[in-house]
Amino acid sequence: MTFWKRKGFGVQLFYIIWQISALKYIKKNLKNLSPDCIHHITFGKYWVPTFLGKTGIPTFFGPVGGGDTTPPCFKKSYSISGKTKENIKNLFSYLIPRLPLFKSAYNHITLSFAATKETASKLSKFVDISTIEIIPQSGLNQEQLIALENISNSTQKENYPLFVTACRLEHWKAVHLAIKAFKNILQDYPNARLEVIGDGPEKRNLIDLANRLQISNNITFINRLDTLEEVYTEIAKSTALLHPALHEAFGQVCVEAQALGTPVICWDWGGPGIITENNGTAVPVKDTEEESISSFSEKMIEVIKSPPPKPLFNKKLLWENIVLQLTDKIISHKFNNLK
Repeated sequence: MTFWKRKGFGVQLFYIIWQISALKYIKKNLKNLSPDCIHHITFGKYWVPTFLGKTGIPTFFGPVGGGDTTPPCFKKSYSISGKTKENIKNLFSYLIPRLPLFKSAYNHITLSFAATKETASKLSKFVDISTIEIIPQSGLNQEQLIALENISNSTQKENYPLFVTACRLEHWKAVHLAIKAFKNILQDYPNARLEVIGDGPEKRNLIDLANRLQISNNITFINRLDTLEEVYTEIAKSTALLHPALHEAFGQVCVEAQALGTPVICWDWGGPGIITENNGTAVPVKDTEEESISSFSEKMIEVIKSPPPKPLFNKKLLWENIVLQLTDKIISHKFNNLK
């Protein structure tokens, strides 16, 4: 049934069936090993709990996301398809954890790791708040960090304002907001360009939006590049990475851009806002879409006029350090109390 996962269709049902199978496998194959703990790390969403706690072995869950939601002022900006998907996602995330099978599973989790404060808040409806810790969901290892720094050092910035987005073109990635914000700066910077790197169900809508706004000559839509190195080079030579995702648990591309020394302009909302909090490029969400987009545009102009110092990579986001955080939390929470 793994073709469900590869194709993306039925992936949620696949995950639930996989969990049941994993529980049976562990009960059958690990019963004589008496492991000290089980750490469930896959499918990082809080609203489908792990079943593995039902083995009776101390079980640690996460880091998980999924608790972040679209800011109210942007809900109407989605395409019809996006609104439909958003409603389905919200329905599932509300109903699934409240079904008896899943609700009981939360009772067997020893400690949960949430990627954001919003997810921690949602998790607290199903597990004791004292058993929730906030830990990053994405990071880089030392080898990746060095490779990205090398790309940065060997890449020349363009001599005109160049903004890049790099993501799967889903509705909640909100590239349409980046396009609207980009239009606002063209009066002052008519030679500015925006590269939209990626593919996905919203691509046609984004192209149509650029045409309606009459700015298609300043926007280049690039399909998925062959290698990550090509993506990194485009980010490294840009003025800033635009990442306007609306319910991102973390945002791996934001971590990578920081390592490349490229500013990230995002919303001060969810995971990306946490990553960029020391760089001054997280834009507060306002009461209306128009006000918010205007603030986003102002931040883009600010970066053009006075680029911030080369962002320093936050060493807390090295996988080695994330592992140490997880280990410390697990040991201090549970193993100090074991016989």
